Amino acid sequence: MNRERIYPDHLYEPSRVALAQQILQKELRKLFPELSPENRGQLDIAVTGWAQRPSEYHLDEMELRDFWNIFAAMMESVKLKPKFVTLLTAGNYHWRREQLVVADIGMSSPFDQLQQLPGLKARPGTTFADIGKALSDKPDLIAEHRRIVESHSTDAEQNTYPIIVREQDGRLQVMDGNRRALLAFMHGQRLIDAWVYRSDGEAPKDFWVPVNDLYQIVAMYKIAKETGRAEQDGPVLRRMLDIHFSQSAVAAISFEDRILSRDDTARELYGILPA
Repeated sequence: MNRERIYPDHLYEPSRVALAQQILQKELRKLFPELSPENRGQLDIAVTGWAQRPSEYHLDEMELRDFWNIFAAMMESVKLKPKFVTLLTAGNYHWRREQLVVADIGMSSPFDQLQQLPGLKARPGTTFADIGKALSDKPDLIAEHRRIVESHSTDAEQNTYPIIVREQDGRLQVMDGNRRALLAFMHGQRLIDAWVYRSDGEAPKDFWVPVNDLYQIVAMYKIAKETGRAEQDGPVLRRMLDIHFSQSAVAAISFEDRILSRDDTARELYGILPA
């Protein structure tokens, strides 16, 4: 039987879990391109295991915590894309999956190849409609740029994942999937599958904070004690915890549930007045 939920409900939402699974699957396949089809199938089963449970996403706390910690470890430590942890798990950011008109979407990081197009100043926010205007009536250029973007990936399965898009002030911008969107556009595809989120300009709140991030602050306090710097560093480290707690209720829950209850040094640090 599952424990009573201690984390905010938005972290259990099927859409967030499904999107995180998609990203994990895509990134792991990129890390291990030599895997055989059979092994890839096993990898997919491992990554999507949470979704296959009869409980249908009613994860217990251990499963939920492990899932988001694994996702955070991959994105922060391996892929160096920490923003995706915050974007996917912020309680005030809402996700949906839909079909978008490719021409309406802006790129987040235009490819170098686009800098050579006459009449186009490629920059973040440049839409695929802008690219289309620069390529209009230039069939040779279209063929060449199609060839270039196709050469960027030799794994056709990478082209099947939905792109990730931010919508703000009525504008759409790719956050992940510039190449996939450009490839679709170069092949005359009108619509593209996308995960879309709205932030409405708000700072993210109540997002997942990896337990390890919190424990590292405790570890730094242990070192401060060992080196005779506890008096100077303790309030500063305690303030670091407070910053996490003020930004995310999840951080406070994880600290209390996973660290404070089982670590004497953590309890000592928690009792210090923050700087």
